[in-house]
Amino acid sequence: MEFGENIRKYRRKRGLTQEKLAELSNTSTDFLSRVELGKVSNVSIGKLNAIANALDVDLVDIIKFNPDILKDDDTISPQVKILTQQLQKLGPHKADKIAAHISDIISIMNKN
Repeated sequence: MEFGENIRKYRRKRGLTQEKLAELSNTSTDFLSRVELGKVSNVSIGKLNAIANALDVDLVDIIKFNPDILKDDDTISPQVKILTQQLQKLGPHKADKIAAHISDIISIMNKN
C-alpha cells in the first residue's frame, strides 16, 4: 500500500521524527515504522485519520493510491473500497472537501 510511503513523505516534509509523529498521533513508534515500511497493511481509518491530523494533511492525502490496487486486497473492507473509488471519480477538489468532512466525523466518533 502506498499510504506508508505517503506518511513518510509528509512526516519528512514536516521535519518530524517517527517518535514525534507517534506522540502527536497517539500511536507507537514501532507501529509507524512498520506502516511506513509497508509491513502493516490493515490500518484502521481512525488511526490513519489521527496520523493525517498530526501531519496537518487531509486523510485523502494519506490514502491516495491507485484504486486498482484495491481489487485484490482482501484486508480492505468493501465499504472502504467503494468509498475510495467514489472519491477518485469526483476529482481532487470535491474529494478533498468530502474527505475533510469524513475526517471530522471520525474525529468526533473517536472522542465519544
